[in-house]
Amino acid sequence: MSNDEKDDEEEYIQDNTSEINTSSKDTTIGDKLREFMEELEENLRQQEVAQVILNLDVTWKKFLSCASSSATDFLSIDHLGMILDVLYKGENCILKRTLIDPLKCGKPNLIVCPQSDVTPMVLTIYMVDPNLPLPSRNEVLLCTDHTTKEEVDIFFRRALFQSKNDQNERIFCLMNADKLKYDASEQSLKDVNEYIKSASGDYKLVIICSSENEYKSPMISALDKYRAPKIAVAGVEKIKEYLKKKYTPENISDSAADVDSIGHCVRVVKSEKAGMGKSLHKKRLTEKLENKNPIGVVERFVGAMLFNMLILGSLIDERGYVFHRSETNLFIVETTLPNDKDQDFSTRSLDISEGKTNVGMRIAAENDNESSGSLDDEQHNPETDEDIKQFQMRRKWETSAHPYLFFNPDQNTMTFIGFNIDKYSRSLVDQQTRMVLEKNIMSKQLWDALRANKVPLQENFDDLSREQKIERLCRVVGNELPQDPDETYELTTDNVKKMMAIYMRFRCNIPVIVMGETGCGKTCLIKFLCSLQCPAGLRMNSMTLMKVHGGTTKKHIIEKVKQAESLAESNCREHGTHIITVLFFDEANTTEAVGCIKEIMCDGTIDGKPLALNTNLKLVAACNPYRK
Repeated sequence: MSNDEKDDEEEYIQDNTSEINTSSKDTTIGDKLREFMEELEENLRQQEVAQVILNLDVTWKKFLSCASSSATDFLSIDHLGMILDVLYKGENCILKRTLIDPLKCGKPNLIVCPQSDVTPMVLTIYMVDPNLPLPSRNEVLLCTDHTTKEEVDIFFRRALFQSKNDQNERIFCLMNADKLKYDASEQSLKDVNEYIKSASGDYKLVIICSSENEYKSPMISALDKYRAPKIAVAGVEKIKEYLKKKYTPENISDSAADVDSIGHCVRVVKSEKAGMGKSLHKKRLTEKLENKNPIGVVERFVGAMLFNMLILGSLIDERGYVFHRSETNLFIVETTLPNDKDQDFSTRSLDISEGKTNVGMRIAAENDNESSGSLDDEQHNPETDEDIKQFQMRRKWETSAHPYLFFNPDQNTMTFIGFNIDKYSRSLVDQQTRMVLEKNIMSKQLWDALRANKVPLQENFDDLSREQKIERLCRVVGNELPQDPDETYELTTDNVKKMMAIYMRFRCNIPVIVMGETGCGKTCLIKFLCSLQCPAGLRMNSMTLMKVHGGTTKKHIIEKVKQAESLAESNCREHGTHIITVLFFDEANTTEAVGCIKEIMCDGTIDGKPLALNTNLKLVAACNPYRK
């Protein structure tokens, strides 16, 4: 080493020494301790990460080496699939089910029936061949408001994509599809429409919905083109005989049905009143079993649980545990039926029938009837009749007369529609039924004066020409230049009276609700009434239509109200302050936000805050009636 290099090295060491001395003056022992701990933690962290990576690598290599081995502590996805395939093919018999007429293969068959007929309809479909077993959970999905879209998706895949090697000809039934929540229903419809395009042509799929939700369920609306003609449900006695056969084990002596009087594995014990001996009868049956068999008790049940257990043969809880019904089981269903007038006590084999078990179940349903009661007249409690009457429909359009006398907006003329005054008694008479509505409604002097002024007191509106009808209607709505908005619309006396009834409520600022089946002409009637205001030779939009559905929210309704109010202000500004603009909520009762519609129409508020709408904006809601 040269002298110059030695001098440079000595200077470098002196500089470092001076830096260390300087830093030692500025730092404390605590600072050095913290630096040491941070360095130590970082080193440990790096070692831990490295160790974790090493362990994961070893675990992965072990998995790869064992995935194709016969290890019993785990299963690969491939092995699980093979096991499930073997279990699926290992059923006792090949199912060759036949659809009843008029149901067709290769397309979804939508059946809409009353809720009380849904379960009998399912049994009617599957009991065509009485030698085949009851449907299983594999074939039937019983929908509730808790059913997820994933469950429905798996069901549709199972129904529409059957393996070519599968010799079974199953009927797949989606039961109570109308009870699915909106999101699950909408997503399922998107999936099934895609699946149908590539599905095998001979699949057998039935979708059953209740008619009570016919106008609320997206499932029914979307699949309406696949709706099947009305199907007769099998009689009660026929269904009973079918289930009795299914609930009779082949070897009664080896099953719990041996304790039943006629050897059935399901028994319904019922009485008209409580305290008639149902529990005692159950107790005697279970005492015969408890010495050698375990006994289980369920104090309450819901219809879905009973159907899944006794018809589909299994139950699944939230954690995925499955309980399968066996022919060796006995199920005792205890219930009180207040409306059963035939006998005080019965142990009949079926209402759903009885049976014997290694697991006996007592299912008490005393409150089930009360919780599912209806408002039918036959089931009314006399104490509540007065309360219910105030909510019932007081008058129906078809059974009432509708004479109208309008003071026209020109403030000089009047329009009579539906008036018929008897010449001699001068009483108001219903033209169709000839029933006297009001006796001696006017004096002879008034009668003579009105007749002298050519007031039509005995006019038959149906005898007028279309031009005369249009002229009368336009005079009522204040249109001095009448025109026919739609020549294809039939102007019957009934339609005209309904338009006048609605317009009268517009004038009085009374909320209007029209009710009728889909396609009966509610929207066309409102549209025609609004168009009567438009003078000849002009174009004017005086109606805003909102198609309400299950996905309509409060936000959508408020936005539509603002849009309609803007249109009303524009019409008043351009065509006159007598122009009425209508916001029409079609199928208003199909959304959960119907309360918002009621608040706007009846209370004139939104979220309790006053709503200052244009006085010429009128609100109309159309409802589809619920069938009982």
